[in-house]
Amino acid sequence: MDLRPSADQLALRDSADKLLRERYTAELRKAPGSFRPTLAAQGWLGVIIPDADGGLGLGMVEACLLAEAMGRHLCREAFATHVHASTLATLSTPAQRSALLTALSSGEAFAVADPSVVLTATRDPAAQVRVAGDAIVLDSANDAPVLAVAILDGSDHLLRIDDTRSIARHATVDGRSAGKLPPAGLLADDLGTLPADAAALAFDRAVAVQIADIAGAMRAVLDATTAYAKTRAQFGQAIGANQVVKHRLVDMAVRCEEATSLSTRAAIRTGDGAEAHLRSRVVSGAKAKVAVMARAVMEDAVQLHGGMGVTDELDIGWYLKRTLAFEASFGAPRWHRARYGALRTSALA
Repeated sequence: MDLRPSADQLALRDSADKLLRERYTAELRKAPGSFRPTLAAQGWLGVIIPDADGGLGLGMVEACLLAEAMGRHLCREAFATHVHASTLATLSTPAQRSALLTALSSGEAFAVADPSVVLTATRDPAAQVRVAGDAIVLDSANDAPVLAVAILDGSDHLLRIDDTRSIARHATVDGRSAGKLPPAGLLADDLGTLPADAAALAFDRAVAVQIADIAGAMRAVLDATTAYAKTRAQFGQAIGANQVVKHRLVDMAVRCEEATSLSTRAAIRTGDGAEAHLRSRVVSGAKAKVAVMARAVMEDAVQLHGGMGVTDELDIGWYLKRTLAFEASFGAPRWHRARYGALRTSALA
């Protein structure tokens, strides 16, 4: 199998890198959501949405190339949750599909309930649906409606929550927003039954995008730290001339290469129609391993930069915060290790 990006994929990656480098400013970074119209104008929010539904009709490899560029440039536009919502909308009932996909590709923001927590929904005597559970709502800024998958009447249903005022919101470590469903639950609109594998596929795709994002962040940190080691002088020479620093940079580079390889595999398996058991095992194994490598790269970068590495004045500190947010959303590394182990065991049984 030839894993090298095609000419079109390289062009997409380069155009994303150029746009984010030139137009995604520090001021825009302070206001998550402000750059979303630009992404929509480029068509990138429709990257996995079929062209018949107004999207680009591309695949997960292209989505992950975009995510990698966003991670490199610390873009806070909630791309993983967008891909999760887009996948659910694509697999929803025909009555809901068109409206949801049009809204998503045009730039409307949707929050999602972290799918690593199983939600349940019930119907009250008035036939209203109420969803409850110990779930975190990801990227819930600006009262965005929430899309959630919950078990209703014994099967997976796609629910939409428009009245989100009772969600207790807080800022995440990387400057975005999250919230928690209230104990009493929330009223939701039932958008219909989902196919059997829809929830797992949407989840795996969101995690694959996350992995690509953090792989891009790791590469940016490696480049910045290498450049710093060549210019920061101590005792009359650049610190990069010290053998121990060279070894540390090599270790960082190896981890970056491995993360990129795992990201590529996850992107392929979430987009090539792979059997669900294999796809989920690849994705969970990749997240569990990349989380460890990303933390190591970020901590090495902070150490090599000295005390400045943890300040907000340097991007290094923000990349570390992005890694912490990566670990905390769409299933923590421990959760994915357990999932991988269970899938591996069942495959060998």
